[in-house]
Amino acid sequence: MANVKLLPSYLIMVFYLVHRVSALSCYECSSKEDVTTCGETLAPSHNLEPVNCSHIRNPQYCIKKTGLFEGVLGTSRFCSSKDFGNYCELVTRPGDERQYYACVYTCSGNACNPASIKKLSVLLLLMSVLLVASH
Repeated sequence: MANVKLLPSYLIMVFYLVHRVSALSCYECSSKEDVTTCGETLAPSHNLEPVNCSHIRNPQYCIKKTGLFEGVLGTSRFCSSKDFGNYCELVTRPGDERQYYACVYTCSGNACNPASIKKLSVLLLLMSVLLVASH
């Protein structure tokens, strides 16, 4: 009988996990808008949250690009349905004496651009504690 009482809790947890797994989430930012938050590396204490990629058709990848954007060196992170690959190249613009490296990093896991410290979902943690405590 105790298992029947726990069924709604199990169903909620399964629904939540399936939803989390089925929806890709990536960091989305541009150093053009916020150089302190969206630098080449994210500080462990950053406040940037992964964004659900449902606004992209068939999202499969998280992308991080570093390079020249509108004349300024910077970083961009976003969701994509296209695999941009992983590479760096030395770029020289015509008429410019300066050279710079432009890099692209593609990954297919949640919040993998970069995959800094994984944050444990508070809801999942709470549900797990309640289920363990009820046994």
